[in-house]
Amino acid sequence: RLMTVLQEAYGLATAKEGNLDSSRSIDAHVMLLKPGAKLAARVPPNFPEAVGTYVADVLTTRWPRHPKLGEKLTKRRVEHLVAVFGELVDADDKRLPGERALVEEVRDTLGELELVRVTEGMIHLVEDRLLQELEKRRAQKAVDQPSVGELRQWLDDTGKKGLQPEAEDLLIRCYARATARTFLAWGKPFVVEPGKRLPDEVLLEKPELPSAAAWGKALDMAGRVFGIALPGKALHADNLKRFEAAVGAKVAELARAAEQLPGELERWANALGVAADADRLATARSAAALIAAFPSRAPVEVLQTFAPQTSAPAVAKSLATAKATLAVLSERLVFGQIENVRARPELEGAQELIDRAATALRQDEAIEALADKLRKLAEEAQRLLAPKPPPRGKVVLRRSMTAKGAQAVRAELAKLTAEVERALADAGTDVELGGEVVITAKDRT
Repeated sequence: RLMTVLQEAYGLATAKEGNLDSSRSIDAHVMLLKPGAKLAARVPPNFPEAVGTYVADVLTTRWPRHPKLGEKLTKRRVEHLVAVFGELVDADDKRLPGERALVEEVRDTLGELELVRVTEGMIHLVEDRLLQELEKRRAQKAVDQPSVGELRQWLDDTGKKGLQPEAEDLLIRCYARATARTFLAWGKPFVVEPGKRLPDEVLLEKPELPSAAAWGKALDMAGRVFGIALPGKALHADNLKRFEAAVGAKVAELARAAEQLPGELERWANALGVAADADRLATARSAAALIAAFPSRAPVEVLQTFAPQTSAPAVAKSLATAKATLAVLSERLVFGQIENVRARPELEGAQELIDRAATALRQDEAIEALADKLRKLAEEAQRLLAPKPPPRGKVVLRRSMTAKGAQAVRAELAKLTAEVERALADAGTDVELGGEVVITAKDRT
């Protein structure tokens, strides 16, 4: 009985005679606190549904064009939707097939945001609604590089959509993708961090895209020379900026050593009588020329026209090891030991050592690592220049051995042990031992 009267009092049911005091009745049962605001609210069927009904109507009155998103725009969902939209933009016919779950998700998000429409099993790009409206607004304002803040304003200039920040950022990122724009902040490429709101100061730049042929050649050469590989190879502004940033970082890392390496190699070549056009020197010059071309030209332009003098793998190896190689080439002790041996051809093994050093200098890094080779040769040179003095006294035992197989090795060592015991018995206690025993095992890897 009381619940019935309360429903009549709040306009949820038709008042029956005698239940309410007509002198205290009111016309509107919902009052808005904002002056001048009007609400055409529906009549809820009952108390439990009243709050939900009134809240929905208030929101609809406040933001009549608010998109009815079916799913919450979580960080993961936003990234997924941006990726799907990018695939749609890259598609030749601007259509993308999808399974039912994907189509429904896109319909309730990108579809509600006026970016796509869906049919059974297919997602279609919509270019003549929101995307076109934003481009028209940009042209009207004569803005070449709109800011994120400007786009937020243009997305809802009447204030009737009530977009959440996540929805705004999703729309702005999709607009950038559709119009071949990328983000720029304070003169540098801006990397979007998932889950973080785009700063209003960030600009949307539209770089000039290279041709598909040039892009493909540049990607291929960057992979072969620098080891750079993008997650996606599609030609659009974001990928172009990622590519330029990756190449720029690699060039900055390799530049100093690559520029100095040819000069050090030439110094060694003159000392060892190696021709100036040897493969290693030609490769180093080619690598240095590649690095030197970047400050004044775009990475795609440089890489798509780059022709290695020897081979791309050789240039890649030369660049990757330039710092270590340069350190050895400029080490005075290494150069001095080998130069001293070259100045003393009468030493046994001197000419052979110099020939081996010259051969290593001629060959590309892809064939032989120069730094390791020169260090080993410098150690050999030191032994040639300062040989160990021969042992003093009478040699009571000199033995060389060869054996294959564990059993044969044990037998040979047993014979040697017996001979050593006999020699020591005759020589007494004042003896010295010199030489080496080497046992090698085959690599099982």
